[in-house]
Amino acid sequence: AGVEVPSVGVNFATQELRNPGLADNIRWELERFGLSSDRLSVEILETVMTDQPDDVVTRNIAALSAMGCRIELDDFGTGSCSLVALQQLPLDVIKIDHRFIRDIPYNVSATDVASAVIALAHKLHLTVVAEGVETQAQREFLHQHGCDIAQGFLYSRPLPAAKMKELLFNQTTVNAVPPS
Repeated sequence: AGVEVPSVGVNFATQELRNPGLADNIRWELERFGLSSDRLSVEILETVMTDQPDDVVTRNIAALSAMGCRIELDDFGTGSCSLVALQQLPLDVIKIDHRFIRDIPYNVSATDVASAVIALAHKLHLTVVAEGVETQAQREFLHQHGCDIAQGFLYSRPLPAAKMKELLFNQTTVNAVPPS
């Protein structure tokens, strides 16, 4: 058993999140394509939170969450997102930036930060995704510290659509951190 991965992930820039009609537009597009909102993962960069999100951004994030979309904070650790923002936003996932993962397990600072972020996210009832996992040592460290999902070259390099389809049909979980 692993964490279910949404069917579609979309990255949103600050400018897009400032569009007052964003949630309605997404609801319309989901209906148009027959996609359930719980199959949509909305990724927002941590820098959106460092720009002091305005009311429109906050309302859009809340509306998308209320629709059932999964809200992911991407590249966590690269900005200065406050703990208040982490607590107040309807987040489901924190994605630890690859720069914190690349030096695991050989850099004490990197391992300390990664394990602290994993613990904090779990205390906030969030799923943790580690980006940029490239080695077995990184995978093992993340597994030992309770990271929920890992993604990176250890699992697969970028693939053409046909190869990705084949990979998905042949594996049950592509991004899950496999047990040791």
